[in-house]
Amino acid sequence: MTRALSTAAWWLVVFACCVLTTGPSHAVAIDIDTDFGDSVRPIAYPPGKTKGVINGVMPRGWYDDSGWADVDVEYTRRESEGRRFLRMDVKRIGSGGVQMRHDLPDLTEPSTAELSFTLRNQSGAPVQFAVRHRGVPYKFIWRSPPLADAEWVTRTLRFPLPAAEQSVRLYIMTRGVGPVDIAHVALRAFDRDEYVKQLKEAHPDGGPANLMRQTRFPAGLLTGWSLDRDSCDEDHVAISSDESGSLAIQASQAASVTSAPFRTVNPAVEHRAVALVTGSGSWRIEVFGQGSRPIASTPITLRGTEAFEAAVDFQPDLFSSQGQLRFRSEGEGVLNVAWVKVGPAASVDSFDASSGPAVDLRLTGSDAAAAGVQFDDEQAVIEVRALDAPMNARLRIDLIHGKGGTESFTLPAHRVTKFTELNVSDRPLGAYRVEAWLEVAGQAVTPVSERVVYKLRRPKHWGVDAPDSFLGVHTEATHRHGVMAKALGINWVRLHDPGLDLVGWHFVEPEPGQWAFDDAGIERYRDEHLMIFGQLGTSPYWASYYPPDRADSRFSYWNKYFQPRDLADYSNYVRTATERYRDRIRAWDVWNEPWIHAWWAVDFDPSIGGRAGFLTSEHAQQDYVALKTSAYETAKSVDPSLIVAGFNTSTNDNPGSTRFTGPDWTRGVYEAGGLEVSDVLTYHHYAGGSLGHPGDDVELGLEKALGEVFAHETRGVRPIWMTEGQPNIGRAAAGMYRHTLTETNTDTFIDAGDRMVRYLTSLRANGVERVFLYSMHGFTGIFDGGGRWRTLTQADGTLHPVGAALSTFAYHIDGLPFRQRIEPASGVHVYVFGGNSRHAAVVLTQAGHDPWSIPDGSEDLWGNPLPVGTPIDQTAVYLTGTSLDRLIEPR
Repeated sequence: MTRALSTAAWWLVVFACCVLTTGPSHAVAIDIDTDFGDSVRPIAYPPGKTKGVINGVMPRGWYDDSGWADVDVEYTRRESEGRRFLRMDVKRIGSGGVQMRHDLPDLTEPSTAELSFTLRNQSGAPVQFAVRHRGVPYKFIWRSPPLADAEWVTRTLRFPLPAAEQSVRLYIMTRGVGPVDIAHVALRAFDRDEYVKQLKEAHPDGGPANLMRQTRFPAGLLTGWSLDRDSCDEDHVAISSDESGSLAIQASQAASVTSAPFRTVNPAVEHRAVALVTGSGSWRIEVFGQGSRPIASTPITLRGTEAFEAAVDFQPDLFSSQGQLRFRSEGEGVLNVAWVKVGPAASVDSFDASSGPAVDLRLTGSDAAAAGVQFDDEQAVIEVRALDAPMNARLRIDLIHGKGGTESFTLPAHRVTKFTELNVSDRPLGAYRVEAWLEVAGQAVTPVSERVVYKLRRPKHWGVDAPDSFLGVHTEATHRHGVMAKALGINWVRLHDPGLDLVGWHFVEPEPGQWAFDDAGIERYRDEHLMIFGQLGTSPYWASYYPPDRADSRFSYWNKYFQPRDLADYSNYVRTATERYRDRIRAWDVWNEPWIHAWWAVDFDPSIGGRAGFLTSEHAQQDYVALKTSAYETAKSVDPSLIVAGFNTSTNDNPGSTRFTGPDWTRGVYEAGGLEVSDVLTYHHYAGGSLGHPGDDVELGLEKALGEVFAHETRGVRPIWMTEGQPNIGRAAAGMYRHTLTETNTDTFIDAGDRMVRYLTSLRANGVERVFLYSMHGFTGIFDGGGRWRTLTQADGTLHPVGAALSTFAYHIDGLPFRQRIEPASGVHVYVFGGNSRHAAVVLTQAGHDPWSIPDGSEDLWGNPLPVGTPIDQTAVYLTGTSLDRLIEPR
C-alpha cells in the first residue's frame, strides 16, 4: 500500500492538503538518504534513564528518542534474502512508546517534502512517520497514516511542510511490541515550480478526454460509487438503472451519491466536472480532492425531462492523485452521464460519454445480496449487463479468490448474462473479485468492471433474534448494513454515533417536553433481528452546562455531551425512553467515554480552545456515578429486568490534559459506588499490540481498564462487555479492489482478518461476554486509504474482506464458552471453546513458534478445509471434531 502516493495514504490529505499558490516556492535544504543496513554506531543510554533498557546500533544521523518512556528495545543490523536492514525489536512497553529521530533544518519557509521508505512491520501495531517540534509543546507538523504491512513495502509520500516556529525532527514511532524492520528512508525537499513544469511537459494537451473510468450505469451504482451512510436504501432512497445506462435516484429526504475516484494526471491546470441530469427536485454537484477536502460545488436546478448539463470548474490539489464527485439530491432525478475533463472549456460536445459499449455486474438471488454476500446453501447469480456491445464482441470474466488463483471464462456478449460459476459446490468460501469486460478480437473495448462478492456459511441466527450472541457492532439503521451485520453473524448494535439520534437525550427532547423519537429507525434495526444496546446519553443545550456564549463551534461534536444540570430532568428522559422502548431495547449504556473531558464537561475555556478547552468538575467520577445511579434506579423502576451497564472506562493508561487514564477513572467510579449500580462492567479497547497469546494486548488492556475493580472484587462479579473498539485501526483500506482505484492496492486484508480473529478470540478467552466493534458505519464514500475508524467496511460502504474472517469465527465460536488454552508446541496456542456436546478451537501462533502440523478436521481463516499435516503458519486455524478431542485436556 514504489508509488507516487499509496492507497493507504489517501486520508493523509486531511493533515496535508496542498493547493496552488502564486509566486515562487523555495525548497528548504532537506536531503536525507539512509541505508539502514549500514547501522554501526552504538547507542548510548539516555542520561538519567531509570526505567527500561535501550541498546543496539543506529545509522549515522539517527538516534533513539525513547529515553522518556519505560520501554525495552533493541536495535540490531540484519540481513535476509539479500536485503540488509535494521530491526527495531520492541520487547516491552510499560508506558509511552518507542521512537527514532533525525534532526531537520529549520523550516523558515513553506516547502513540499517527499518521503520514501522501505520497511516491514511484524509487531502487529501501527508504525508512523512524523515531522514534529523538537521541544514543548511537541506539535506535529505532519504525520503519515498508520503503517501495518507485515511484508516488505516501499512507498513514497508527498506532503507540504509549513514554516515552523521552532526546530523540527523526523520521527519513526510505534507503541507496539514486536519487530519492525527498516531498510531505507529518504526525505528531501521538493520544488513546486519544478514539479509544475514536469506536469506540463508530460501532458502538453492537458490530459485524457475523460478522467472517469466508467460514465454509464448498466447495473445500478458502479463499484466504488456509494450512497451516504445515513440514507436507508429501502425507506429513504431508491436507486436503479434503465436500459440506456442512466441512473435513477428517488430520494424522499436529502441524500448523496459519491462517485468512485478519478485520477488527476495533471493537477497543475483547471478541470471541469460535467453531469447530464433530468428530473425534479434540488440537486448539487460537488468535487472533492484527495482525502476529504471539498474543492468546488454548484447547485443544479433540474428541468423535468429536459437534459441539463451541469458543470463545475475546479482546481485539483497540486500533489493529489485523485478526485471524486458527489451528487446531493432530494426529489426524483436521473443521472445520465458523469465525466471529468482537464480544462474549463470542456463540454459534452467534446466527449460523447453516452455512446460506446459498457459493462457492469451485480449479485442477485441471495438473501444477503444487499451486502454482496451469497450463502453456501444458495444458488445466487452474478448478472453481467452489457450496453451497446459490438456484434462480434465476447464477454470475458475473471474470478479471483482472496487467497490467490484466477479462473477465466469467455462467454457470448448477451445483454444480460447470468454467471453462476461462483456457486459450484467445490468452490471455496471467502472473498472473490469478479472482473468483467468486453473484447473484440482479443482486445478490450470497455473498461474492466469489478465487484467483490463473498461466499459465506449461512449464520446460525439468520432471520432470528440472538440475545446471547457475543458479537455486536456500530452501524446505521439502513437495510444494506443491517443485512451485512446479520450475514456475518453479528447480532447486536450499540447506539453511539450511528443510531444515537434515535435515543440520545439531545436529539429526542430538543425543548422541554417536546419529544422527537424516531421509532422507524428503531424498527429498522429490529426488522433485521439486531438486538439493540441503547445509550442514555447526551444533553439538550437547555438542560446542560453548555455555555452558548463560549462554546467552540469547531468542536460542536462534543457540545451535546456537557453534563446535565439537573438529574431530575435527566431521570425524566430516562423514564420516557425506557418506557417507550421497553419491548425493543432491553439493554442500556449510560453515556459515552466520560473519562474524556470533552465528553463530560461542565465548562469551556475559549482561551485554551480545542479539546483541551473542555473542563470537567473537580469530582468528575462522583458526578458520573450520580448520573449512573439516576439512570439505574429510573430504568429499574420501569422494568427491573432491563440491563443497565456502567463504568464506561478504557484501556488508555497515558495521562494527558484532556482525559483521565482508564485506571484512574475506574478507581474513582468504584470508590464512588459505581459497582452497585452496574449490571455490566463496560470498557473500550482499540488494540494496537500483538494479539492471540498469553499476556497479549487484550489481556493487558483488560487489566488496565478494570484492574481497580478486580483488586477488590472477585473477577466475574459482573459480566464484562467491551463496548467500543477494534484491532485494525487504519487497516481497512481498499480490500480486494483493483480497477476501481487510482493507485495500486496493497491492502493486507488477510493480516487484518487474522488480527480480527485474534482480537475476538482473546477477548472471549479473557472473560469478555460481548463486544461492539467500531465501526461498520465509518465510511464517507471518499476513498481515504485506511479510514481510521472503519473495521468491516470500505470507503464506499461495501463489505471489507475482514468480514469474511469474522463470519468464520462467528460460525464456530459464537455461543460457546471458553474452556482452556493448550500449547502443543512452543508459541502455538490452541484456544478451546465449548462443553461436552460441542466444541471448537482457534489455533494462533506467535512469531518464532516451533513447528506444528495441522490435524484433521482443520479449517483456514475463511472456513475451508486444510490438508492434514499442513505446517502451521502465522494465520488463524480452526479445529473441530475428533482431532480436537485428542488435544483437549481433562477438566
